[in-house]
Amino acid sequence: ILDQGDVMVFVCDGQSHQILYANRAARQYRMVPGENYLGQTCYAYTMGASSPCDDCPLSAKPGTGPGRVKRYNPIHHTWEQITWETINWCGHDAIVHFITDITEVKEAELATLQSRKMYEAAAELADLSVWVYDIETRRIIFSDTAATQRDRDDFNIPRVIENVPESTAQWVEPEDFIRLRKVYRDIENGAPTASCEYWYKRQPGIQPRCERLFYTTVFNSEGKSIAA
Repeated sequence: ILDQGDVMVFVCDGQSHQILYANRAARQYRMVPGENYLGQTCYAYTMGASSPCDDCPLSAKPGTGPGRVKRYNPIHHTWEQITWETINWCGHDAIVHFITDITEVKEAELATLQSRKMYEAAAELADLSVWVYDIETRRIIFSDTAATQRDRDDFNIPRVIENVPESTAQWVEPEDFIRLRKVYRDIENGAPTASCEYWYKRQPGIQPRCERLFYTTVFNSEGKSIAA
């Protein structure tokens, strides 16, 4: 059964690190025809290393787990997610590893992070306030740009706002909150972009301020809006 899937499965001795079992996907991992994995250590076979990995789960006590780590593999230049659990394998205290290639997901995360850094740098130069709205949790998280910090200081806005959009009514003029709430409904319903203008509620000693809000929606692989 384990040979039918694409997830690599290794069972390793809990003391010696030697591989006790490898499924078909794991045996094909090295792409060395006829090579026998038996007797090889997991770190040499999978990572080309001469010593155990820094986050090696083999130090875990029997009965613990499951655990999960993500790491870069220098042999294949891939990112992997490793889920493990301690087991007893034919009388051996052992650990079973399930290894999944997550390179595509990891590279997308890194690209998104890089894009966000570049965008925030541009926003800083343009003196823009920037934040991210997480649709699932209905939470806003503000960036650290100077304009963002100025708005937060002037109107006593926390770095994280929960229960959006209802909770934002405390900072926005009532007649503008209707338009603001519609913006959030639009992006939650899949609009690629949404925008409106709104006035902050007047604060003693602070000049009246009107701002234009512009959201660009982020979608998951299934086309569902998840953030903006």
